[in-house]
Amino acid sequence: MASSTFRWKKSRFILLLLACLLPGCSSLLYAPTRVWHIHPEKLGYPYETVSLDTVNQGQPARIHGWWFRQNSLPKPKGFILFFHGNGENRSSHFFSLAWILEQGYDYYIFDYAGYGDSEGEPSPESTVRDGMVALRWFFETGKSLRYQGVPQIIFAQSLGGAVALRALSELNESGQVPNTLHKVVLDSTFMSYQSAGASVLSQHWMTTLFQPLSWLLLSDRWSPEKKLQTLPKADYFVIHGSKDRMIKTDLGKELFDALPGKKEWILIPEAGHIQALFIESGIHRERFLKLLE
Repeated sequence: MASSTFRWKKSRFILLLLACLLPGCSSLLYAPTRVWHIHPEKLGYPYETVSLDTVNQGQPARIHGWWFRQNSLPKPKGFILFFHGNGENRSSHFFSLAWILEQGYDYYIFDYAGYGDSEGEPSPESTVRDGMVALRWFFETGKSLRYQGVPQIIFAQSLGGAVALRALSELNESGQVPNTLHKVVLDSTFMSYQSAGASVLSQHWMTTLFQPLSWLLLSDRWSPEKKLQTLPKADYFVIHGSKDRMIKTDLGKELFDALPGKKEWILIPEAGHIQALFIESGIHRERFLKLLE
């Protein structure tokens, strides 16, 4: 049994190393699935599918998302664009904010290329391009009668935070971000793909020695690191769990320190990766709602 376990761990290590070497460590950044994990209809959450035109590897493509709207108030308290993390697809991420519908908020969550039913393949460039497309739709939809006078909020988790920040900076440089953007909430995220890759590799003793590979094989060309000073004016909130082993807490603090303008650092004790809204039966949701006001 011990010999079998060792062989399994050794095989797992070799697979991870090969996955890192062959596609340029892309497996450390993207882990999409095409299957639906949880369908919102089965949980009683009505939605509208919104599909957006983008470009992937030089070819026209479409990305898809779900638009959830509260129906308890004449106007929502806020309109949120949700950038999810690197794993699975929107069907396993939308639930992170489903509870907020009952609090009077609308939100739209979309899948990057290669996730769910979105066409194409993910890459640092394509995810930023998809993020820009989603932001344009978000800002344009924000002009509608339903959202007049309603704060616009970005909520981004893990990889989604890096994508959202870079996409926002790209649009802001070309004057495409309206003054209706109110707040940007970044949960368990980072500003460098190279640093994030090293953080992932550090999780296991068998891969920790290979952390330098993340600097050799991952590129920060499309990371937000060198673009933070061109972000639009808004209130920025950086949330991180004190026990996040995936994206270490110091990476979140590093991002917070580099952000310009008005900002707040929120460390959640005992929380792991993207657990802030669920730890201790959602005890921190009230705090989250207050920072959205």
